[in-house]
Amino acid sequence: MKLSKLSLLFSAALLLIVAINGSISLLVLNAFDRAQTVADQRIEALRVVGELRQETDTLSRLVRTYVVTGQTRYLTYYYAILAIREGDRPIVVDADPATYWERVIAGQKVFVPGREGPRMSMRARMVALGFRGTEIAALEEVFTEAEELKAIEQLAFAATQGLYDPLTRSVVSEGVPHPEVAIKMVYSEDFDRQRLNVVTAVARLMQQVDQRTGTEVVEARGHLRTWIVASIFSMAMTALLVLLAFRTTRRKVLQPIEDMCAVTGKLARGQYGVRLADEEGVEEVQTLRDTLNSMARAIETDIREREAIEQALKEAGARAEHATQAKSMFLANMSHEIRTPLNAVIGMSDLILHSRLQPRQRDYAEKIRSAGRALLDTLNDILDFSKIEAGRSWRTFPSGSSRLSPMPFCWSSGRPSIKGWSCSSRPGRGAPQCSMNSLSATPCGLARCSPTCSPMRSSSPLRATFPCGWTASPRRGACGCSA
Repeated sequence: MKLSKLSLLFSAALLLIVAINGSISLLVLNAFDRAQTVADQRIEALRVVGELRQETDTLSRLVRTYVVTGQTRYLTYYYAILAIREGDRPIVVDADPATYWERVIAGQKVFVPGREGPRMSMRARMVALGFRGTEIAALEEVFTEAEELKAIEQLAFAATQGLYDPLTRSVVSEGVPHPEVAIKMVYSEDFDRQRLNVVTAVARLMQQVDQRTGTEVVEARGHLRTWIVASIFSMAMTALLVLLAFRTTRRKVLQPIEDMCAVTGKLARGQYGVRLADEEGVEEVQTLRDTLNSMARAIETDIREREAIEQALKEAGARAEHATQAKSMFLANMSHEIRTPLNAVIGMSDLILHSRLQPRQRDYAEKIRSAGRALLDTLNDILDFSKIEAGRSWRTFPSGSSRLSPMPFCWSSGRPSIKGWSCSSRPGRGAPQCSMNSLSATPCGLARCSPTCSPMRSSSPLRATFPCGWTASPRRGACGCSA
């Protein structure tokens, strides 16, 4: 999987979880509002029912007080309460509506009938609070019982005002007030029984309202609890998704990158044999890992090839040096083995040339000597070339002549000698001095002498004299030198 797809997947999942959390939060908020509304409705419904019960008690008190005292203000309060209950007058607005009529009856509050404000009957208020069929039926029962009680109260009012005839038990337009009859009515068992019926109906309505609103509150709280649990579960899933994303990112991205850093550090320290393991990761990281392994493999291969080439070059150089040494040794030995008889030929040709010869014989001897000297120069050049290749130094006589006369020497007791010839040093004046420093020694004791040291004509046919002061005479046996 590519890193872009993985990040897109995690982003989509995170957005989905955030959307779910947001939705659940809204549902939790709605459930909370619903629970709060239901609780408020419950409180309000119970308060209205309680207000109905309180009005019933207040009306009974007002009736009895009016019958006993005859004060019309109690009658005014009575009808004001009934008018408000029926919705004919606006609802009383007060800071403490629960004790309003108590304070008015006690004379602490002046009753001022309101003309402006919302007008709503008790039935309408209860319907607005969500009272259902059984509760409405219970409310109707309360109103029915209250009407029956109200009929008794009206008779008591009429008896107090002289509008009731106790003998005929009927209402009349004019008559004598009978307060004792009115008191008897409001304190009779029938009045108390009817009042009990009203209170019982109100209590029944209160019970139904309390049960319904309590159930609604419990349900609302249950929904709120459910959505809260769902919110907690969603948060837990979000945390789990974050942990999964971190673990996946760690396993598929961060850990491979750390491994790559470790491998690159080892490569920088010269450990070219390390490789990255083929672990699970995103496609980009796998490509980078394969590239790094290929690069390390290429570096290792290149270094091995270079080491192999360097070793091969060293071996080739060693073989070339050995071959050069062998060639130089071979050339030195070859030149020595060839020059020994060649110098004898040249020397014998020189001796022959110092003798009395016929012109043709002399010509033959000179050709032999010239050819021998040319061959000897070629051998010396080959030997010098081999010395140069071998890195060895060689010295020549300090002479201005460009022609060289090769002379083989064997060294014995620090004096030069020609094979088969005895050499003695008798230097003359003005002649160059032949010394050890003016000879170029070969590994076999061979030397090169300047052309000025070539043998001169001697009175003795068996003795050669050189301008440098050396004389040579043949002798038997091995080559030796004598002063």
